[in-house]
Formats: sequence, structure tokens, C-alpha cells
Amino acid sequence: IIVNVLEKLEDEKNHQKKKTELESQCIEYIQRTRDTFLVDFLSNKAKLQVFHTFQPLIKLKAIGRMVAVIVSFCLDLGVSNNTEDFQDVFLEVLKPLNHTHEGTMVTALCGELPEEVVLCMDATLGRKKVETTLLQIMQEFRERTGIECIAGIGEAVDDLALAPRSYAQAREAIGFRFLASFGELIFYSSIADADWRNGCLYGQLLEKCDLLSGKIVHQVQKSNMVNCASHVDEFLGMLTENRSESKNLLNRFMMEIAYHRTGIWQPCRG
Repeated sequence: IIVNVLEKLEDEKNHQKKKTELESQCIEYIQRTRDTFLVDFLSNKAKLQVFHTFQPLIKLKAIGRMVAVIVSFCLDLGVSNNTEDFQDVFLEVLKPLNHTHEGTMVTALCGELPEEVVLCMDATLGRKKVETTLLQIMQEFRERTGIECIAGIGEAVDDLALAPRSYAQAREAIGFRFLASFGELIFYSSIADADWRNGCLYGQLLEKCDLLSGKIVHQVQKSNMVNCASHVDEFLGMLTENRSESKNLLNRFMMEIAYHRTGIWQPCRG
């Protein structure tokens, strides 16, 4: 009987030891892949129920009203384009910022692109507070590393389950980064503003686009690069002022350039 009891105790001890080891490995794995988990949830690649005990999501739930932000960095300013090097630089810069904004911000290093960082920020104090905090982060990052960046911001949501919607909006906003200046914040609400969408204004934009494309081709044919550059700047300015329709205008511009070049008018794809 004594031997049987000792064997049972030994089995229980080994079982508990294995359980502790597995728990430790699980925690270590989650810590290594926490960024992936968070971005998978935000991009609707994983259900909320799967990670309901995941610490960053618990932290997000505690925030309440939140907004998703995607920060895109320009990595050609003295920093290696190697993803791991960039991550090391960013993590080093982020340490004091995480301490400063503890309880109001969750970060994920891996966005859909290696030069992106995803933030989920407390929006209970309104857009102005989000804007101020982001500008502070971007300024500190620039001062420490010399790297410029642009941020795309979704709309605030009141439920953790709606966070992917805010992330999708931030993704749409950061899609306009090629029209923005470094250090700029691009709010989805500004991109989605539909006041300009009356047919008269859109028709005027198309007409101006066609006119500029013709002028650019004409100046290229004359080898007048100064005037050509001036018209290109004017066209880029038009895109910046009308970001909501910038992709359509750029498509129209390319169609017109192709027409002037070949004499065949057809829609540009892609």
C-alpha cells in the first residue's frame, strides 16, 4: 500500500511538473507571437473567442472606447530595411512611450507590412487627445531615430468586437499615405467625407485632370521639363486636396496619358 501511494504521489508530481512546463511554454509562445495574435484579430483572421484570455485584448476591453491606428514608417533614412533591425530600433524607442501611456494604448509591431506599427488607443477623451498623443509619439520617434512616419486613424468604437472595423478604416486611411506629407495624421472620417461628391464638382475634377494630362504630354514633347514639373505638381496638389477620389483621378490621368501616347483610349486596370 505504501509503495502504491508513493507511486501515485510521484505520478502526480510528474504530472504537475509537466503541466507547469507546458504552461510556461504557452506563456512564452504567446509573448513571442502576441503581435500576430492582435493583428489577426483586428484583421478578422481570428475570432475574438479564441483569444478571450489574451492579455492585450483584456487590456483593450478595459479601455472601452477605442480607435485603431496604423503608423507607416519611412525606413530609408539611415535605418536598415531589414525588418528585424527596424523592430529592434522601434522597440527600443517604444519602451519609455509604453510606460508613459500605460493603460491607454496597446501596440503591435507587425502590421501587414514590415514598416508598419498597429496601435489601439484610448479614445474616451476624444479625437483631440488621440491626435496629441500620436503627434507626441511620432515626434519622439523622429527625434530618437531620424525616421519620419505617417498615421492612418480609424473611427472610435465602443465595443472590443467592433475594433476590426476601426482597423479596416485605418487601413483604408493609410492607403492614402502616398498623397500625404510625413508627420501627417490621416483620419478615416476625413477620407470618407462625402460633401464633395456632387456630380458638378466631380465633373470639374475630371475636366481639370484631362487638361493637366494634355499639358504634361505637350511639355514633354517640347522637352520643357520645368513647365512639365509645374503641371505635375499641380496635379499632385489636386490629388491631395481630393483624397477621397484620388485613386479615380489617378486612373483617369493614366488613361489620358496613354491616349495621348497611343491615340487609343481605354481604361487602365489595376
